[in-house]
Amino acid sequence: ARFRAPTGIMGGRLRFDAPLTRLRERNNFRQSILDYQQVRRQQIRYEDRIKLSIRQLLRQLELDERNLETQRRAVIIAIRRVDQTRLSLSQPAPPPPPPSADGSIPIIDAAAGQLAPTATLNLIYAFNDLRSSQDALTSIWINYYATRASLAYQLGVMNLDENGVWVDMPFTDCSRMSAEETVLPPPVPQEWLDYLEEIDPPPPMPEDAGIE
Repeated sequence: ARFRAPTGIMGGRLRFDAPLTRLRERNNFRQSILDYQQVRRQQIRYEDRIKLSIRQLLRQLELDERNLETQRRAVIIAIRRVDQTRLSLSQPAPPPPPPSADGSIPIIDAAAGQLAPTATLNLIYAFNDLRSSQDALTSIWINYYATRASLAYQLGVMNLDENGVWVDMPFTDCSRMSAEETVLPPPVPQEWLDYLEEIDPPPPMPEDAGIE
C-alpha cells in the first residue's frame, strides 16, 4: 500500500484546557477561601465567648466582694449584740433593802435573782442571729473563692501545687500571654474576592414579570 498525499485523509484532535477556564481548580480555590473564612469566624466567636465569660466573672467577683464586706459587717454587729446581751445578764443583783424602823428584816423574793424570761430570749435570739450571719458569710466566701478559681482558669493562669491544689495568688503576679499569641488570622484580601467575581460572576437575578 502506498500513501498518496492528494487523496489521503488524516484526522487529529487536540484538547487544550486554558488557565482561565479551569473549573475544578477555580472551585477548589473558592472552597478554600470559604473554608478559611469559616474557620476564622469560628475563632472570632470562640474568643468572643471567652471574653464575655471573663466579663461576667469579673462582675460576679466584684459583686461577691461587696457582699462579703457587707456580710462581714453584719457578723461584727451580731457579735456586738451577743456581747451586749451577755453584759446585761451579768449585772450584779440589786442590794437587799435596809431594815425597817422596827428592826425587822424584809423578806427577799427568791425569784429576784433569777434571769428574766425576756433577757433569756434576747440572748437566744442574739446567738441565732450570729450563727445565721456566720453561715451567710461562709457561703459568700465560698462563692467568691469559686469565682476567683473560675477566672484564673479562664485566663489560663491557674497554678497548682504538687498535690493538685489551686494556689490562689493575685492576678497581677501571674504571667500574661504575649501579644503575638492572641493575633487573629488575617482576613482574605479583597483582591482575591474581586478576582473570583471577575472570573465567575454571579448569575443575574430573574425579573419578575408579574410585578409592575
